[in-house]
Amino acid sequence: MDNLAGSVRAELSKLHARELGACDALAQFAVDIRSPWGGRSLDTDHEDEAVLAVIFARTFNTYLAAIELARMGFGQQAAMLNRSLFEDMIDAHWVTVNPELAAQRLKEHHLHGRMLLADAVRAEKLMPEDEIPTFDAARRAELDKIFGDYGEKSWTGLSLHARAEAVTHLWGDEPGGQDALRHYRRIVHRENNQILHLSAFSIGSQVRARTEDALTLRLGPSDDHVGKALLAAFWTFGQTISLILDTFGFKLAERWKAVYEDQAAAFESEDGTS
Repeated sequence: MDNLAGSVRAELSKLHARELGACDALAQFAVDIRSPWGGRSLDTDHEDEAVLAVIFARTFNTYLAAIELARMGFGQQAAMLNRSLFEDMIDAHWVTVNPELAAQRLKEHHLHGRMLLADAVRAEKLMPEDEIPTFDAARRAELDKIFGDYGEKSWTGLSLHARAEAVTHLWGDEPGGQDALRHYRRIVHRENNQILHLSAFSIGSQVRARTEDALTLRLGPSDDHVGKALLAAFWTFGQTISLILDTFGFKLAERWKAVYEDQAAAFESEDGTS
């Protein structure tokens, strides 16, 4: 297996040299702006800025993992991480549009999580009843409406569609801005979501060939979905970095253009399409 993975990785490094180079350059840019920090300091009076910084750190790690999976020949697994990368990118923008609500929702989500944990501990009889925290029933009902009876909703209390609609205006009216966001939400993110979960699409994509007496499946590393995963990771993480640069007043416009806008050409095919 090691020999197979190594040979596929070497082949992919040649086949996707330009895309991987662009992705690596973006990762290095993210490293460089973290230390030393080139923007203004976080405002300690605004919890939303701390939340935004945390999301940036989380997405940085997710991005690196997605690129590494794609580099190894696991494009579909990279796409699964890209689903998380996209949702975190939307949430980061939502925090800047609703800073006070974001700080409030985070505290409420934490409290609701404690309520759900108490339910689980009680159901499993892991602690004596008098040691399990109790909560106000009216407050519990209020938070259930926001986050779902089982905590199945986003920490924001909103669907991804609602969060995306709330931040779309941040992409401005320039060609390719809002159109690109809608494309990634409606097409790319939808496909990544179907890849992550067992679905007719994800099950079918594992089948290479099928006859009456044989079933050939996709196993191990390959070039399958690698190009798509690299492009989606690059675009999505780029949107998060751009938000960080704008929010914290980095003066890196020329360098950012070279790292992101100019490097985007690496994903264009010979006919000029991505």
